[in-house]
Amino acid sequence: MSALPSAAPGWRSRALAWWVTAFVVAAARFGWPYLAAVVPGGRGGGGCAWFAGETPEPWKWELSGLVAEVQTLVAMGLAVVVGLGAWLVACRGERAAARIWAALAVVGVVAADYALLVVRLRLGWTPEAADCTVAPEAAHAVSAAQLAWTFAPAVLAMAGAWAAGRPPAVPAMAWAAGRPPAERSFRASWWPVPAAAVLGVLTLLVASGTLRLPPGEPRQSLAPDGTPRHALVITGDRLGVLDLVEGGEPRLLPAPDPAFFQYTAVARDTRPGGYLAAVSTAGDGAFGGRSSRLYRIVMDGDGGAAIGERVGGDLAGVVLDLAISHRGQIAYSRAVAVPGDTLRVATTFVGLVAPRREWSAAGAHGAGRGNAGPLGLHWRDAGTLVFHTASGSGQVRALDVTRPGSDLLAADELHALAGGGDGLALSVPDGVVRDGALAVSWAAADAWNDHRITVVEPSRRDSRVHRRVFASGQATLQTFTLDRSGRHLLVSLVTERPRGAAYELVRVDLGSPESRRWRVWQGESPLPALAW
Repeated sequence: MSALPSAAPGWRSRALAWWVTAFVVAAARFGWPYLAAVVPGGRGGGGCAWFAGETPEPWKWELSGLVAEVQTLVAMGLAVVVGLGAWLVACRGERAAARIWAALAVVGVVAADYALLVVRLRLGWTPEAADCTVAPEAAHAVSAAQLAWTFAPAVLAMAGAWAAGRPPAVPAMAWAAGRPPAERSFRASWWPVPAAAVLGVLTLLVASGTLRLPPGEPRQSLAPDGTPRHALVITGDRLGVLDLVEGGEPRLLPAPDPAFFQYTAVARDTRPGGYLAAVSTAGDGAFGGRSSRLYRIVMDGDGGAAIGERVGGDLAGVVLDLAISHRGQIAYSRAVAVPGDTLRVATTFVGLVAPRREWSAAGAHGAGRGNAGPLGLHWRDAGTLVFHTASGSGQVRALDVTRPGSDLLAADELHALAGGGDGLALSVPDGVVRDGALAVSWAAADAWNDHRITVVEPSRRDSRVHRRVFASGQATLQTFTLDRSGRHLLVSLVTERPRGAAYELVRVDLGSPESRRWRVWQGESPLPALAW
């Protein structure tokens, strides 16, 4: 005789209710793709634009199609297995082995269905109803809705098996003598189920990024020459850590949120190993419909990094620059699109996170084609922000954040870019070259090479007084930054190589008379933004 309790007739109908519900769910999962094909608007669109450059290899397409066919057979088999399980419980529900094996059969088929789903997603399959406004990796991961639909038949079947084996109500007279052994053993044996459920929910939250473990303390490791070994970079719309000693491609970080996944700006924090990053929603793919957030990034000194706490609230538009003063005050620039024409910038803002304050100017004021690039925003001192504007032929202006007013163009002119060219500027700390110097990049209009970086002294009226510290030759200068000491420049270049390692990072020593330069990295990833 089985040690498990038998199914009482009163509980068999309740068990069948669970099994019938499981059959309805399994049948709906199997039949929905065929129904959606004929119902107007039932099937999703034709994919997302951000998959255009990530087409899987042909063998992956073929294997994904084969897995899809097997998954269809498994889905049909699941409905059959659940139906047979319901019939078995109805006919032989008084036998403990019958209802237990029926539930285990459903669990086994559901596990196979889930494994096939994961394989299809790993092979690059995009679900029909994929949300094109979330990160691509989120669309290629098992969503909460997919988890619920996949495991619902197994959960319902197990609930049916439990309901059939639940002991009948205990008469009141039996309680006078103490709790019956059957009831006590039932409650004692059921506690692992809620414990496993809680553990499973926590695991899913951690895996999906909804619940992140707190990062450790920031640490910075140095290269043999004394400069920082790692740089935080943006490649495409992803954030990564680059090892300037070992080389290799950037080690990518996940997005902090499925909707906020396109990284747009990075900056070095006040503590070595600490950084700040801006991340935005996809919007309409240009400047329209965007919203941005700021997050702290903590590097561990070994090339690993973690997403830390969120800073401030949501910012409308795209954050183009981030800057942190020596006192820890955070500044940013952001661009908002023209309503109805999201390819053009309506307003450029420069602001402070705390205390919250913004200055604005109409149009785009960044560097690059259409003035849609970053402004090169940075702190010159504790109360002065320096940035690029499109006024005239391109200017570098200094904004006193203690002065009243909100007109961004009311800031004082610090340096005018010569010869109709364009570029950005960074303030060089006093004592490295000359006090008050600026490192200014310059490129002729529509020129793809022969970009230069010069050190100028804004206090000199003679704009020709400068010192050239870098020339790109036939390469294109993407961006540049300074290390914490201010002595070393890190320059990002795009070379003429048609394929392969076409991107480089070059370190320039501003403290040496001849501005010595070394190539410290070469790879296949473009680096349009970096913090060192």
